[in-house]
Amino acid sequence: KNVNLEENFKKKYILAVGRLTQQKNFLFLIKAYHQFLNKNEYVLIIAGEGEMHNEINSYIERYDLQKNIFLIGHKENIYPYFKNASCYVMSSQWEDPGFVLIESFFLKTPVISSDCPNGPKELIIDHENGFKFENNKIDSFIKSFDEFENSNKDKIKKIIKNGLKISKKYTVFNHYNSLVNMLESNDK
Repeated sequence: KNVNLEENFKKKYILAVGRLTQQKNFLFLIKAYHQFLNKNEYVLIIAGEGEMHNEINSYIERYDLQKNIFLIGHKENIYPYFKNASCYVMSSQWEDPGFVLIESFFLKTPVISSDCPNGPKELIIDHENGFKFENNKIDSFIKSFDEFENSNKDKIKKIIKNGLKISKKYTVFNHYNSLVNMLESNDK
């Protein structure tokens, strides 16, 4: 489905990105979002394709959530979606290492993530550079989302700044410098 952010999203939105697979745990995210739908002003955009599309779409239709949750498929250029998102949510059960998390940091989009291993667990320091919730725990997700939503602008700016610092560790330039340093130390 083609989504025009200008026309369709006058409301604030939560962004989730990844393949529609069990690993990414979008059905969990949708169920959690459904529980707090009445007390928030956000829509949920999920960008990605995958084998769970029909199952996820069926849940959305069964609970009449089509005006609140949008499956927009794969996007060649996801960056405008990050730029305009209120926050990025990673609901994954596991990651390796979670590149979209690093992209979110780099694009200055606040992060709310599960504490899954191999990425978020290691990269996110709760309330320092993002908000973490216990994997597959709806109450924990809602608590983290409420903490994000109730944070003042200075706290969010600090979290974004700290996330940006982490993203710089993963640039091509930084990897190049690390490789050069290793090669130079081996020559000595």
